[in-house]
Amino acid sequence: MDYDREFSPIGQSKTREIRISIKEFKNRPILNIRRWCEPYDGDEWRPTKQGIAFAVEHLLDLIAALREAETHARANGLIEDAPVTEAAE
Repeated sequence: MDYDREFSPIGQSKTREIRISIKEFKNRPILNIRRWCEPYDGDEWRPTKQGIAFAVEHLLDLIAALREAETHARANGLIEDAPVTEAAE
């Protein structure tokens, strides 16, 4: 099955970003959330060791936990209300 896909990166700075992908690993779909960096020599972006990878079957649990974190952050004024934008397909 071809479900390998990378999603829109989350920029952290000019030389760092977070990339989210679903790829196959040992015949299982894995969700990978990893920091990528542009090396000083200007070569291609590279993944770092900073990140997590886990079975896609836990994705809904992650989304639920992120919603809880968002609710907490909004309630404590850590992030402003902003319209949610849908990711491009």
